[in-house]
Amino acid sequence: MKHHIQRPLLAVALGLLAAGSVFAQTASRNGPIRFQTVKMAIEAFAGSVTLPNSATGSLVMATCHGCPLQSFTTTDATEYFVDGKAATLAQVRAATVAAPGNILTVSYIVKTGVVTQISAVL
Repeated sequence: MKHHIQRPLLAVALGLLAAGSVFAQTASRNGPIRFQTVKMAIEAFAGSVTLPNSATGSLVMATCHGCPLQSFTTTDATEYFVDGKAATLAQVRAATVAAPGNILTVSYIVKTGVVTQISAVL
């Protein structure tokens, strides 16, 4: 039993050591490692978000409390969910009308402002 536990731990330790050396080499050649936010998810009260009229349209919301309203683009690729289940834009709209005080999560690509996912909770 002892060998079965030690071998996976040794493999994990060696993997971390190898990964660390790769990051160290990357950092030393190209300067410090930079992390970049690619996608952002905003949670807002459903009633404070203006949903698009159609699949390809604009969604309007503030990205923080006190921030100005911003317009985001929805496309045919935007995914919709209600309570964790795949839904249509019409179903998300119905959920927000039924419970405007509930949370709506909007995920979008930071660089382009394209909405990738809208999720409502009932």
